Amino acid sequence: MASPSPGRERAGCGPVRTDPQRGFDERRREQRERLLASELPLFELESWPGNVRRAGWGGPPDRITHVSVGFYDEPETPPVVSVTTVADEAGHEDRMRGRLLDELSGRNLNERIGPFASPEAIREALDQARDEMRAQNWTTTTIRIDGRDHDGYAFRDRRGSAAYCAVGDLSVTIEGSSDVDYRLRTLADRARLIPAV
Repeated sequence: MASPSPGRERAGCGPVRTDPQRGFDERRREQRERLLASELPLFELESWPGNVRRAGWGGPPDRITHVSVGFYDEPETPPVVSVTTVADEAGHEDRMRGRLLDELSGRNLNERIGPFASPEAIREALDQARDEMRAQNWTTTTIRIDGRDHDGYAFRDRRGSAAYCAVGDLSVTIEGSSDVDYRLRTLADRARLIPAV
C-alpha cells in the first residue's frame, strides 16, 4: 500500500503537514488579521523619540482582550515602557495592579542576581521584588489621552513606574521607566506596529 503524497489527506487524519514554516506563516497571518480587525484602541507615548512596536497581545480564541505597544531605545532590546489596552478588567483593580507589579518585578533582575543565576535564585529574587513593590503606595494621577484627562493611579520609584486608568469600559496601563510621561495619543496606523508576513 502506497503512503499518501505530501499535502494529501489520510483517511480520518486531515491534511499531512510537510512544511512547518508554512503552518507558522499561516498562524502569523491569522494573528495579524485578528489584530488589525480588533476594536481595542492602541496608544502611543506622545513624547517617545525611539522605536515603537507591538509588544504583546492575547485573549481567548474568539477575541482579543489586551494589546501592548512597546517603546524601545534599540530595536533588539527589551521595551523601556509598555502601554497596554485591556478589556474585561473593569472593577478588578487588584488584578490590574498585580499584573503591573509582576511586570515591573521582572525588570533589571540581572542587576540583582547576575546573568547566570540558578532557577531558585531567580524565583527568590522575583518574590522579593514583588514583595517590595506590593508595599508601594499608589497615588492618584492624571493620564492624558488624546488631549483629555483621565483620573488614574500610579506609583514611581527608582525601579520604575506603573499607572492605569479607565477609558470607557477599557483600562489603559503604562509600566516601565520611572521618568515616563503619562501623555498618550491614539495610534492611527495600526498596520505600522503589526508587520505583514
